Amino acid sequence: MSIEVKDVMGRVAIAVQADASFAEIVAAMKRFAVGAVTVIDADRRPMGVVSEDDLLLKEIDTVRHSVSLFETRKQRRDHQKAAAVTASQLMTSPRSPSPRAPACATPPG
Repeated sequence: MSIEVKDVMGRVAIAVQADASFAEIVAAMKRFAVGAVTVIDADRRPMGVVSEDDLLLKEIDTVRHSVSLFETRKQRRDHQKAAAVTASQLMTSPRSPSPRAPACATPPG
């Protein structure tokens, strides 16, 4: 038995504005029983996604009093997210494609 995407995905995307607060994001996720919301700009275009993992960083991040020279890029990004107050600061953004990367993959065959 194969499972298709349509079998597990919702029909409606839940979105929050880029300036939505932490509390507003949590309320939307709780109200609609979703693990992530799309962050949209003023023109209602998707900018990124805030997931439960992004929100958890605010709860588990310890207070830093100094910057470590050996901190990784991911650790710096996690600390920035932990200090975030709006959806645009919390969200995970899509990575920009490399200028040399093809826009889409050529299907096999």
